[in-house]
Order: sequence, then C-alpha cells, then structure tokens
Amino acid sequence: MEKIVVEGGNKLRGEVNISLAKNSVLPIIVAGILSPNDIIINNAPMLE
Repeated sequence: MEKIVVEGGNKLRGEVNISLAKNSVLPIIVAGILSPNDIIINNAPMLE
C-alpha cells in the first residue's frame, strides 16, 4: 500500500477528486467518521 508522509506544522485543508468505487468508498467513510472535521462525499455509489 502506498502512503504519503506530511511533515511540518501546517494543517492540511482542501478538496480531493477521487473516482469512487464501492470498495474504495468504505475506507473514506471510516476516515470521515474518525475525523473531527466535517466531510462531504459526492458521487459515491449506492451501498447496500
């Protein structure tokens, strides 16, 4: 798995455009739940 390490004292903020598949949206939802910030997920596929 690839990872990005960010060093420094600046907070990150912004938007990321990701093509979402059913299997990729679940980790994004979990990361949003764990984040203290509000998140908006657009164009996510329907999950059942």
